[in-house]
Amino acid sequence: MTGRAERWRLNVKYTKNMTANWLDSFSNGSLSLTGENFSTSGDVENSSEIFKDGTLLHRQT
Repeated sequence: MTGRAERWRLNVKYTKNMTANWLDSFSNGSLSLTGENFSTSGDVENSSEIFKDGTLLHRQT
């Protein structure tokens, strides 16, 4: 497998795990939407944001 394909496979696995963690946090009440955009960090190359409409955006380089 090429390096690019391997990175893509790892990113998909990481994103699936991260999404499962976010959904679990919502379902058990430890995380809720405030009507504001939320970002996990100021790092624009590797961050997660939840928008007002509930959309989860994850950026990873």
